[in-house]
Amino acid sequence: MLDLSAGLIERGHRVMVMAPGGGDVLDAAAQLGCDTHEVASFGMFSRVASRDLARLRKTWHPDIVHAHGPRAAYVVRRGDTASIPRLVYTIHGIHAGHGPLGAIKLAVERADVNKVAAYITTCKADLDQGARLGILNPHQTTVIYNGVPNPRFVPPGRFRDQLGIPSTRPLVLHVGRITPPKDHATLLAAFDKAWSAAPAGEHKPFLTLVTAGSERARRTLQRTINALRSAGDIALLTSCADLAPLYTDADMFVLSSLWEARPYVLVEAMQYGCPVVSTDVGGVSEAVEDGVTGFLTPPADAHALADAMAKLLDDDELRMRMGRAAQQSMVDRFTLDEMVEQTLAVYHGVRRALL
Repeated sequence: MLDLSAGLIERGHRVMVMAPGGGDVLDAAAQLGCDTHEVASFGMFSRVASRDLARLRKTWHPDIVHAHGPRAAYVVRRGDTASIPRLVYTIHGIHAGHGPLGAIKLAVERADVNKVAAYITTCKADLDQGARLGILNPHQTTVIYNGVPNPRFVPPGRFRDQLGIPSTRPLVLHVGRITPPKDHATLLAAFDKAWSAAPAGEHKPFLTLVTAGSERARRTLQRTINALRSAGDIALLTSCADLAPLYTDADMFVLSSLWEARPYVLVEAMQYGCPVVSTDVGGVSEAVEDGVTGFLTPPADAHALADAMAKLLDDDELRMRMGRAAQQSMVDRFTLDEMVEQTLAVYHGVRRALL
């Protein structure tokens, strides 16, 4: 959303970002030149957010109201129906149906399916799944792949020096929230198998997990790590704002998710030249070409994930070749400018329909 906002401002458009406080989104948006509005509550059934949106629409007169995610879309579709004819709704991954509230959320999405001017999904897999679930109209939906800013140059070795990891040791990187869909248990079991199979000494792999989650979830994950043979070669880090040094020094990027859309961190890692080992879920295969830019494995299969990791760990030339291919695929297919221009095309279509 911030990258899109920056691209819109660069093209002379005015952007208002409405979001809850407590994080860094509004500050970052303001630094980009966006107008901002903080709401006290932005959850499902939030009357505060709906009231604020209606007030903003009357004073700010937006041409487009762009909702990112189901909570934002709910605020528009149930709380400010006058905004519906100009509503663009981006679905960042489909989680309806999962978890105890999944059935309720799915029913709400289905009931509101026609209360939107245009849908955007970040991968074709989400378009297909959304159509099957009845939570979007495929004829109103455009697939727009997330683009990311050009990689920022960071001198190699900075992150390795911080952790004391020599250049001879392959560095495996994972970035993700501590939630059940990320399936960290499979990731850790797979790394432990690959680590055990690797020769002892200076070529043993090292795993870095950059995570976001509650302190309780972090403690639970750390206990799982402590029980592994490879525990001494695993670093669990808190979420960090600047991942460039990690992407620069990583030899591969690993995901073990049970479901995904098209993960943003995966695209970022590939742009920095990281080959990918990932479960073949959601839109991952729309970014990662199996055997060319990385390896894809079935979900919840630690043996398959470990075997794929071992292939890259055992072959320096293969890692470098796949890393170059991953980086080139980002340049050829997934640029930030293309994402912004395609989104603007959707905006213009909605605006024409209003005239």
